[in-house]
Amino acid sequence: MVSYMLRSVFLFLLFIAAGFSEEELDGNAIFNRVKEKYSKCQTFEGIGTLERKSPDFTDGDYISNFLIRFSRPDKIRVDWEKGIFHKQGKDSIYTEDGKISSTGILFNRFKSIEDAIGTDAGISGGISYFIPMLLLGKNGYLEHWAIVRKKDKVEAGKECYVIEVESKGYGIFTLDVSKNDFSILSSNQVEDGEVQTVQRIRAHQENSNWFNDGGEVKKVTGSSVVTTKFSNIKFDLSLDEVAFHSEKGEKKSSKLFSRREGFYIKWGIPFFFVLISGYFLVVALNPLLSRKPFMMSMHWNFALMCIAFIPSILNGFIFPLSNGFSLIQWVNPFMFAVMLVFFKRQMQGYLIFGASEEYFREALLNSIRSLGYTTEETIGGIKIKETGESIKAVIQGWMGTAQIRGSKEISSKTLESIADEMKVYFSKNSGKMNKISAYFYLVMGGFMIVLGFSMTNLFKKF
Repeated sequence: MVSYMLRSVFLFLLFIAAGFSEEELDGNAIFNRVKEKYSKCQTFEGIGTLERKSPDFTDGDYISNFLIRFSRPDKIRVDWEKGIFHKQGKDSIYTEDGKISSTGILFNRFKSIEDAIGTDAGISGGISYFIPMLLLGKNGYLEHWAIVRKKDKVEAGKECYVIEVESKGYGIFTLDVSKNDFSILSSNQVEDGEVQTVQRIRAHQENSNWFNDGGEVKKVTGSSVVTTKFSNIKFDLSLDEVAFHSEKGEKKSSKLFSRREGFYIKWGIPFFFVLISGYFLVVALNPLLSRKPFMMSMHWNFALMCIAFIPSILNGFIFPLSNGFSLIQWVNPFMFAVMLVFFKRQMQGYLIFGASEEYFREALLNSIRSLGYTTEETIGGIKIKETGESIKAVIQGWMGTAQIRGSKEISSKTLESIADEMKVYFSKNSGKMNKISAYFYLVMGGFMIVLGFSMTNLFKKF
């Protein structure tokens, strides 16, 4: 009887001590148990849902299911039902052939698992960064100044500790930690712009390598709330090697561009490059091969401007923005249309390539005289005494380019006659050439050809 009573008292005291010990755990102690749990497990698998709400941005809300797998020392796979940057298909990072890869076209290969995790974090808002980093034994986004224990709660039918983590620059994290195995059942990250800015300034003062943006910390704009909930977490289960490889057809489902967009990039943009390079090459090769200045109407220059602006106008329709920014899709072409009208007013007269300043002046004055006119030079240009009309001349002697255009009172017929006479003069009379502009246009034409060729090879399947 005495033995039974002693045993009961001992168990009662043990129960009280356990409860007292549990209540004595502060935020740091709980977080240390979390880190110990994740850093010592051999494998991990977690299934959950992430929801981002961004009140400061139109169309900023986002929700997606995810699956995280990890096997020590360096195997990882993070799958998303949809990526935040390309929502039309699944997004994944995975281990393959000893390297970390991604289904995203822009981030296909990584040098290390840390690079892959850090890049993929942009898709998740943090969960695909700090969970794998905890598995690697690092704090990740949860590098912190202070951890405070909050009131305990029940999450998904499980009793949880609640700790609030003041991170070093990524907002405030509230974690629900299972009392049973110290796994993170849910996370709530408040990314307030003002709070993050203050945090990053404080972190930079503590360590100059933190958030070093050219010597100063940039202000964080916008805010959002990221809520993550795990529906299933497993530690130390058996994971086959195939669980970390990409599946067939997966890369195709997560293309960064649609077929129409890819066709436009491969064939549409290079087509405009070819047209522009053709203009550059004509302007360059004509004076280089003929060894005479090349003269052309400014209308051709305006045509070049139209061709150069067409891709900028089409981009808004080929790559449509979200509904919240649809107005930009229509403002963009109207803006360029207004600019083209302005350029049309400016681009009048004729351009001359390859002539020195002296050669151009001789050609202009002799052409006017051959038409039976006498001239008077003024600050604004050259005045024809017989008609009172004026011609404006703009010379860039160091480049070997010049432009003639008429004033308001000159007729287009008179200006055209003078231009025709100048072409005749250049063809019959030699003079000092300046080919700098020709060489410049030749190089630019070559660049355009290389760019066009590169674009056609960007997507092999279009």
